[in-house]
Amino acid sequence: LHPTPYTLHYKLSARNPKRQSLNPLLHLNLRLFDWNLRLLLQVVWENVGMEATRVSGGVILSKLLTLALSLLWTIPTGFIATLTEVDSLKELAPFLGDWLERAPWLTYFLNLLSPLLLIWVVLQLPKILRRFSMLEGHVGTFSLGASTYAKVVFFTLVQVFFVSAISASLFDQLARIVE
Repeated sequence: LHPTPYTLHYKLSARNPKRQSLNPLLHLNLRLFDWNLRLLLQVVWENVGMEATRVSGGVILSKLLTLALSLLWTIPTGFIATLTEVDSLKELAPFLGDWLERAPWLTYFLNLLSPLLLIWVVLQLPKILRRFSMLEGHVGTFSLGASTYAKVVFFTLVQVFFVSAISASLFDQLARIVE
């Protein structure tokens, strides 16, 4: 006997048509349903139906913002790095010198806070670049991820090669001007 809702069937061939008549969606394969659901989740619905002028403007804006972020990223990271150097922090903000002398634990706190802030800022980078990629109007999450990855690679190359070389030569030129 093959149990189905409300009836019993002796043959499997009689059971399946009866089950499908009771529940017409049952004949859909569950894997097919999961696959369709996965495909629906891979669509960036905010970008569906975006106008072509907005997409082309978004591509240009995204590239400009990525370039600006790549060139200016050293400013916040440099500021966070100065938090560990208490002497430079005292020179930057003289009122902190009194606080650091009254509360020596504050020096240890700043020494611990700086690497954590630096890690947090670096972890925000892919999220920021993903927002820039969203401006380009990608409809699929895979193309959005590929665009974000390309921006991360571009950012890394600019930071490693160009910004370090430019800042080193800039500091050399400033030292020559001061002399």
